[in-house]
Amino acid sequence: MLSIFMISIFKQEASYINLLKYLVIIILFLPLVPVAPFLINVEFIIAHVFKILVEVMLIVYIGLLIFNFAKYKPRTSGITMALLLWIVALIISNFTSADWYRSFWGEINRFGGVFMFLHFGIFFLITTAVFNKQENWLRFFYLSIIASFINTILALGQHFSLWNEKLLYQADRSMGTIGNPAFFATYILLHIFLIVVLLNSDFLNSKRKRLLYIIFIAELYVLFLTATRGAFVGLVFGFLIIIFLRNNIKLSKKILYAVSGIFIIGLIILGLIQLYPSKNIERLFNYKLTDITIRNRLIFNEITFRGFNEKPLLGWGEENFYLVSDKYYDPILYNHKANEAVVDRPHNFLLERLANGGIIGLLAYLLIWITILLKLRWLKKNNIIKPDASAIWYGLLGGYFAQNLFLFDTITSYIVFFLILGYINSIGIKNIITEERKNNVIKTVLIKLPFNASVFIVTITLIACFYIIWFVNIKTIIGSDYIRRLQAEATGKDIIFKMKTSLKYYNKLVDLNPVQGHLLRWRITQMIGDSMNIHLKKIPISARPFVINIYEQIVLKELDILYNQNSANYWASYNMGITYSMLSRFDKKYSEDARSKLHLASKIAPRRQETYWALLDTYNTTKNNAEILNTSKKLIELNPKSALNRLNMSFVYMLFNSLEEAKQELTLYNQYKTGSNVEDFIYIIQNYTNNPHYTESMLLANLMLDSTQDKQNRALLFNQIALIQYKTNKFKEAKQTLLKNINEYPDIKNDPVFTGLVIEIFKIENRKFIK
Repeated sequence: MLSIFMISIFKQEASYINLLKYLVIIILFLPLVPVAPFLINVEFIIAHVFKILVEVMLIVYIGLLIFNFAKYKPRTSGITMALLLWIVALIISNFTSADWYRSFWGEINRFGGVFMFLHFGIFFLITTAVFNKQENWLRFFYLSIIASFINTILALGQHFSLWNEKLLYQADRSMGTIGNPAFFATYILLHIFLIVVLLNSDFLNSKRKRLLYIIFIAELYVLFLTATRGAFVGLVFGFLIIIFLRNNIKLSKKILYAVSGIFIIGLIILGLIQLYPSKNIERLFNYKLTDITIRNRLIFNEITFRGFNEKPLLGWGEENFYLVSDKYYDPILYNHKANEAVVDRPHNFLLERLANGGIIGLLAYLLIWITILLKLRWLKKNNIIKPDASAIWYGLLGGYFAQNLFLFDTITSYIVFFLILGYINSIGIKNIITEERKNNVIKTVLIKLPFNASVFIVTITLIACFYIIWFVNIKTIIGSDYIRRLQAEATGKDIIFKMKTSLKYYNKLVDLNPVQGHLLRWRITQMIGDSMNIHLKKIPISARPFVINIYEQIVLKELDILYNQNSANYWASYNMGITYSMLSRFDKKYSEDARSKLHLASKIAPRRQETYWALLDTYNTTKNNAEILNTSKKLIELNPKSALNRLNMSFVYMLFNSLEEAKQELTLYNQYKTGSNVEDFIYIIQNYTNNPHYTESMLLANLMLDSTQDKQNRALLFNQIALIQYKTNKFKEAKQTLLKNINEYPDIKNDPVFTGLVIEIFKIENRKFIK
C-alpha cells in the first residue's frame, strides 16, 4: 500500500518539516520564471507549477499527520473559518454558473477558477498548521523580498534594454518576469511594505538590514517605472495610515526614518525623472476623468453593476465576467483604445467578487478582511506584536486594499497575500503538545477508525493527489509545450505548412488528453484562425479542400464543444460565424451558416459591434446591398459617435449613389475621428475591395489621399490604389503607382502588400516579355 510505503520512508518529524519548508521557498521564487520562453501566456507555467508544489505539500502533510496529528492538525481560527466560508461560497457559485467548466478550471490566461482557490486554501491550511514560530515566517518574508529584488534588477535591465528579447520582454513600462506592469507593481508594492516590516523587527542583523535599505530604494524606483497609478495610490495610502497611527502610538526611530524617507526619496526620484521627460510619468500623475483608461474602467464598472442586478445573490461564477461584459457591452469602448475594448474582468477586486459571487461571495470575501483586522487588534491588545509593528501591518493591508480598487489579484500577488495571511493567522496561537505516540499511528490520525479503513482513506487521498499532479497539471504543461513548438515551427511559413503543423500538434494534444485539454486545443484553433485571416488570399485553389477539412476537423469541432458547454457564450457563436464566413469565400454554401451563427451571436450580445461588422462582410461577399445598408444603419444606431461607422456609412451611400448623404457622413467622420485615422480608410477599402466594389474603393482611397500629408499614411493608401488597379487589370497604372510610392516613401519596400504587388506585376511583365 502507498501509505505504508510512505511510512517506511519518513520516520522523523524534521524530514517532513524541512521538505515543506523547501517547497514553500520554491513557491516564493516562482515569480522569477520568465514569461518570454513560455509563449502560451503570462501566468500559465507559474500557475501549474504552483499547483503541483501545493499538491506535493499535501502529500507530505498527510505523511506528517500520520505521526503527529494533534500537533499539526489545521488550526481553527476566525481567519481560517472565514477563508473556508469564502471557498464554500465559490463552490456554490460554481454549481449555479452558466459556464461551470470555466468557473472551476479558470481560463488559460489567469487560472482564477475554483480549482486554483482550493490550492491556495490548502497552501494556507498547511503553512499555518506547520509553521507556528514567528522566525519561520519572517524568514519566508526575507526570502520573498530577495526574490522580488532579483525581479527588480531584471526590471531595471528591462527598462534600460540590457536583456535579450528572447529571455525577457523589453517594454517602456517595467514589468519584470511577470509580463504585465500592473501585476508587477502589485507584487513590488507588497514587498516594499514587507521590507518595512522586517526593518522594524529584530529578526535581521545590521548587514542584512543595510541590504534591505538598498532593496527598498530600488523597488521604490521600479514602482515608479511601472507607471501604475493604482499601485502608486496604494503606496501613498498605506504610508499615510502608518503616519496617522503615529498619533496614537510611539513608533521606533527606524520606522519613522523609513516612513519619512519614502517621501524624500520619492521627490528625489521625481526630480531626476523630470530631467528626462517620460510618458510613463505623465501617466502616473494623470487622474483626469477624461483619460481613456479611466473612462473605460468606469464604463466596465457600470457594466458590472448591471450584471449584479441580474444575478445579485450568487453572481455569475468565477471567471465568467465575460458573460456580463458581452451582454451589457457599451459600444462606445470601440472609440477608445483598441487593446482595452475587451476586458476579461472588472479592474476592481470588490466589483470582481460582486460579479462572480454576488452579494454572498462579496460578504464572504470581506469577512476574511474583517477577521484579519480583528486578529491584528487582538495581537496588539495582548502585546504579542508591538504597536509600531501593528501600524505597519495596517498600512500594508490598507495600501494593498486601496490599490486593488483599481485592479484585481493574480497568482503572483496571491502567493504573497496568502503568505501574509498565514503569518497573521499563525502568530499568537499556542502549539498543542502531543502525548506519547501510540503503537497504531494511523489510528491516531484518523480518530480511531479501523486500521483497514484508515489505510484505505489515506491511500485514496494520496492516489487522488498523484492523479491531479499528472493528469491535470503535468500533462497540461506538456500540452502547452506543443503550442510553443507550433508557434516556433510555423513562424514565417506558408499557410498550408501552418495548417499541417497545427493538425499535427492538435492530434498530439488529443492523444495526450489532459484534463484541461480543451483550454489548450482552443488556443490552437485561435492560432489557425489568425493564420487564416492573414493568409486567406494566398491559399491556392488546389489546397482549399485541405484547408476546409482542417477547419471542420479542428476549429468548428472545438467551437461546437465551447458552445455546448455554455450556449450563452457569445464568442463561440461569433467565431463559428466568422469561420463559416471565411469558408464562404471558397464555397458559397457556407454563407447561410455564417449568417445564422452571427445572428445567434447578436441575440446573445446585442451591443457587440464586431458581430455586425462580420455580418456586413458576409453581405459584401454576396453583394446584398439592401442588407449592407440595414447592417450599416444598425452600426450607427449602436455607436453613433464611431468614426469608423460613419466612414462605412458614407461608403454605403456611395454604393446607392446618395452623394449628399455620403458627404454628411464624411463630415461626421471628420468630427469624431482622432488624428488622421488612415487605418480606418484602409480597413474600409480592403473590406469592400475584396468583395469587390472597385469603383467606390478607388473613390474613397483618392479622397483620403487628398486629405492627408503624412508620408507613411500616403504610402499605405498608394498601396491600396495599386492593389485596386492590379485587380482591375490596369497593370501599367499599378506599376506607376508603386514607383511613385517608393519615390515618395522609400521605407514602403518593407511593407508586405507592396512587396507582394511588385512580385506579381513583375511576373505579369515577365510573361508578356516572353511572349
